[in-house]
Amino acid sequence: MKNFTIYLLLFLFSIVGLQAQECNTLIDDNFEEDTDMENLPSYISLNTSGNINAGDIYMKDGMLHMETPPAVGHAKANINFGNFTQSEFEISFKVKSNNSGGYTFKMDFLDANNKCWIGIKYPDYGKKDLRYDILENGNVPGGSNFPEENSLLDGEYVVNTWYDVRMVFNADHQVSLYLDGVLKFANLPLPEVVKGSPITTVKMYSQGSLNSGVITFFDYFKTVEGPQLNKDLIAKSIIDAENFLELKESSGQYPQEAIDQLKADIAKAKATMNDCSLTQEELDQAATDMDEALEEFRGQIIIIPTDVTVSVNWNESLMERKAEWFGANSTYNADGQGLWNPDMDDFEPRVIDLANYTGSAYFRFPGGTMANLYNWKRAIGPTSDRIDNLDAHNDGKAFHNNFGPDEFGKLLNTTYLEDGSIVVPFAYGTPQDAADFVEYMNAEVGANPNGGKDWALERAKNGQYEPYNIKVWEIGNELFGNWELSVMNYPLSGDDIRGGESIRKGDASFYVYGGTERFTNQRAVKQTTWVVDECKLDGSPEQEFYVKFPPIDMSQDFKVTIEGEEWTEVLNFENSSATDKHYVVTSAENGTFIFGDGVNGAIPESLGDVVLDYTTGPHAGFSAYYQAMKAVDPNITVVSCYEGEDFFKHMADINAPYDAVARHYYPGGEANVGQEFIFELSQIAKYNTRVDDFKNYLEKYDNTGLNGIEVQQFLSEYGTPRNFSAIPHAMILWHQMMNNYQKELLGIQTHSFFKNDGTTMVETRFGGFLMAKGFAHHIFTHLHQNNFVKTDFEGEKYTHNNAELWNTYPTASVNEDKTVATIVIPNTSDGKQLQTTFDFASLPFDKYDHVVLKKWVALSDNLNTDNTSDFPNNVRLEGPFVIDDAKNFKFDKVEPYTVTVYQWSVSDEEEITYLHDIQPKISYGQVSNEYGFSEDSVLVINGSQYDHSVTLSYNTEVEYDIKNYFDFFEAEIGLEDNFIGGSIILKIFGDDELIYESLPIGENTPLEYISVDVRSVEKLRIETKPNQGLGINLGMGHARLFKNENYNDDVTGIDLERKALNISPNPFQNRIHVALPKAVNGTLMIHDVMGRVVLQQKLHQKMAIDLDLSFLNNGMYIVNVYNNEEVYVGKILKSN
Repeated sequence: MKNFTIYLLLFLFSIVGLQAQECNTLIDDNFEEDTDMENLPSYISLNTSGNINAGDIYMKDGMLHMETPPAVGHAKANINFGNFTQSEFEISFKVKSNNSGGYTFKMDFLDANNKCWIGIKYPDYGKKDLRYDILENGNVPGGSNFPEENSLLDGEYVVNTWYDVRMVFNADHQVSLYLDGVLKFANLPLPEVVKGSPITTVKMYSQGSLNSGVITFFDYFKTVEGPQLNKDLIAKSIIDAENFLELKESSGQYPQEAIDQLKADIAKAKATMNDCSLTQEELDQAATDMDEALEEFRGQIIIIPTDVTVSVNWNESLMERKAEWFGANSTYNADGQGLWNPDMDDFEPRVIDLANYTGSAYFRFPGGTMANLYNWKRAIGPTSDRIDNLDAHNDGKAFHNNFGPDEFGKLLNTTYLEDGSIVVPFAYGTPQDAADFVEYMNAEVGANPNGGKDWALERAKNGQYEPYNIKVWEIGNELFGNWELSVMNYPLSGDDIRGGESIRKGDASFYVYGGTERFTNQRAVKQTTWVVDECKLDGSPEQEFYVKFPPIDMSQDFKVTIEGEEWTEVLNFENSSATDKHYVVTSAENGTFIFGDGVNGAIPESLGDVVLDYTTGPHAGFSAYYQAMKAVDPNITVVSCYEGEDFFKHMADINAPYDAVARHYYPGGEANVGQEFIFELSQIAKYNTRVDDFKNYLEKYDNTGLNGIEVQQFLSEYGTPRNFSAIPHAMILWHQMMNNYQKELLGIQTHSFFKNDGTTMVETRFGGFLMAKGFAHHIFTHLHQNNFVKTDFEGEKYTHNNAELWNTYPTASVNEDKTVATIVIPNTSDGKQLQTTFDFASLPFDKYDHVVLKKWVALSDNLNTDNTSDFPNNVRLEGPFVIDDAKNFKFDKVEPYTVTVYQWSVSDEEEITYLHDIQPKISYGQVSNEYGFSEDSVLVINGSQYDHSVTLSYNTEVEYDIKNYFDFFEAEIGLEDNFIGGSIILKIFGDDELIYESLPIGENTPLEYISVDVRSVEKLRIETKPNQGLGINLGMGHARLFKNENYNDDVTGIDLERKALNISPNPFQNRIHVALPKAVNGTLMIHDVMGRVVLQQKLHQKMAIDLDLSFLNNGMYIVNVYNNEEVYVGKILKSN
């Protein structure tokens, strides 16, 4: 039986002052009856206006199909309502498409005068989005409309995914938009010109096509007019029940009688939702009944157990943990996808905190596809002087370079990220440019290994004297495919966007040997944009244009045409008259040419395109890049992006070296309903064959150029599902690679780190939150230890999608001191419960050690979705839970669709958790974990250095969520030794109750040991207040908490509210820039170390401020910003 979601979430209707009206359904079609285009329902009419309608429109398999033809053409249709008779109505429909690349589907909601109430557009070519637009004048929104801020999606539009759209029009001439039951936009004003002129038609049509044809599917279409009750609750209840049923119906985990009963309950709830005679109370009760029916269904699960035995050899090491095995791809554009704050000239603290939680410490720059049109020399120096680069992921629009090579380097130098890789473009620039890039990032100042300009000196001028030492460099990205924008892939005639139907597959011989390419009928472009409308002639003098792919081979014909008329090349305009249709090639190397100024040489009268025929090149091949880059830094690893067999063959033909070969893996295909989880796992389980192919190619083609080189595969991009299965998905990959290919694999980088398209680990928008794959990385980087050891297991396996899958893929690790050991058990079965026996003779600890066992569980409320802004905790990691009798623990049950982590650790009589390991919530002031604030960054109290420290500035409030877990808080407290004078008071609160207060701690106060009872305390708040003077800091050495056996929740949350100021430069000479976390209405005050005010300034809606402090004497100063009850604090040092 078809399982689909039909729901309406209708707004609360106020009947005050209005005549009674009736609920009236105009259209309610589930498209159950199969028809061809000649027998469509009467309310659907074909639209043959404009381009020839060569598409096919039909109903099949319970869906309306609008199929674009294989060649150029459109599928067009109208839905005709007649007339709405009431001012309140609702339109809802459910759509999906089988492609998100080279086409778009548009719906315009029109009145009888063809004025548009609202437009809906998806997936909008390469934008892969679902957006609305409303124009005040009632015009139909065009291609340049539908701005990004009108998106209904949190991430990227996903192929073959249903989207349920609901539009609620109210009596105030407004519309509210819902997507999948979630309100996205409320009470949007509609054009006044359509007021009183009801919607009569929905015009639907596709634009563009792909070679294989594209189909847009409608699951249902419904329109209802008249006042409705608020149906949000019952609609959500129905959605929850249908989603859960869709996931579980074919899993074998529930009796058929229970499935049939839930279906009947859903049908009853839908009928109730559409009953206009009910009261609001009756409707809400129906929602409650639906929720109870779902809970009853959940309780009837059939537990299918399966035995798993896990054995660990703690002394047999597989590999040390490497940062490059747990890396991530990202892109430079949009400020590094929200990573960089240009106003602060620093990283977004919240984003760095979330990234730190993932533990992914290897970053790929400037991205994959984006690198193919990336000019690094445009992206260095002052940001105001930088030149935009091009969007290689779509249509070549301009992207600013706020996050450039130096910002990337700063990311590695100043955050937890350890290392990264760089992708340089192939045949977009030269080997010399690539070698210059290596020199800029890796050379010592003055070395100048590449000759010419000293790029290391330029780096120093830009603020970074020491090299960044990037060791892995890729040459191009995915140039073998038929989707990228490069010399190897771009259409030989005409133009296209990335992924368009004319993009060519790349030829390995061109990548290896280089050469020239002849392009015809190609638009000329501007320096920083390829967008068609931005590259038109504009009637101005001396208009400059570029070829898309320089250099121009001037030994071949170079042809410039405007409106079909060829213009003539001249060396210069000295002999050109005002009417001579001449142009001058100003730089063949850069691919530039100009037209005349109207005095010498004509100004083109056209406002259209400049069309070119030209030959680009000659371009160097891979080996030239390899040799030039290795000449600068012989220690780098140079990676080929061409992963196919032909690359290995051609390189063997010339016996040329390479260090590694990239591989990208994005599993495709479509799962059967209810089998999405195991389908995704089956896809990643097949990756072994990709490494085997790599090994076979190396063996097959004898290449003497590889003597002495241990060539590795670099999995520099791989895609995970956008739901909970991303966690076990990644764990299968890591398990297989660790056990079978640790020597063959250079690194593993997930896609992506921060990219704002739904593929990310860290969502930087909507306040920031983690996606599923971020928890997989957290488990392997924070909960696993540095040394992975041999883990064997016994149990059942099954076959799905032509892949053999085990019910689990366990991994184990131990730290260097053998005081902490971790085992991770992902349940990768087809819905079974793992009855897990741990079969090891002993743990890697001394028999007299006191051992604590903690357990974490990764799980999801809805397996088929990732975290979103509306549901940021759908996928989560719960724990740790303390398990008794740790040394004798031998058995546990791992539930279906979960991942369980077990961690044994040696402790004293009591378990110790250091305060710096718990994420703080800072209200104001500054907190330094494991460091002090002095220049050497070491906490020193009374001349002694302290480990496991927490240092608080003189006016700070910080809260720790300890969740009734601990017995006592202990620390050694005193003033940090960098103080000048004054004293400070420490207060500690347990759930807002004062539980400790110190006497004034001053210069002569001896170190004090404190022990505070924190039993039954949920929130531990610590405050410091100056008693006398300013510029003093309180140090807490060995700040630690002792455990309470009742612990049952996670204390390592990721919620952090920063209140520290970001000030640069610091130290300073004359001026400082103060960046604030948000817009502030308040006062900025600067004090010297004696507490005297040296500057006071009012702030109004300021997020940043520049201050001239040249009048101050050298020394330390404290900056305070007061914003209502908030205080932001920073410390600055003036030093000329």
